Amino acid sequence: MKSIWNVGRVTAALATILLLSGCVSGPNMPWLPAGAITTDMIVPGQVVPSGTGGPTGPGLRQGTASCKAVLFIAGWGDCSIQAAAAAGGITHIRTIDWRYENYLAPIFYRYTLIVTGD
Repeated sequence: MKSIWNVGRVTAALATILLLSGCVSGPNMPWLPAGAITTDMIVPGQVVPSGTGGPTGPGLRQGTASCKAVLFIAGWGDCSIQAAAAAGGITHIRTIDWRYENYLAPIFYRYTLIVTGD
């Protein structure tokens, strides 16, 4: 009887680990390689075409906007393109990147949108 309980406990523990392993990489970006204790990376977003003959590459200005989440229970912030552009005084967007941070996952997450332009 005791061995049946041990098998049940091991099975439950393995099932729990399997189910929670997907939570380590974040709720909205499951494809990111994330650490279980901390992650701090910048992920390329997109380059906005500037038209024919216009300047290419990052702009002279940079604006950021952040969103935060705690325990996948509460999330807040405005990490929209408009908020990041307004923070940097940008009217023509050239590049968009994401900075993804977590500390003691899944306790605290921060997503920061980084916009460059003129």
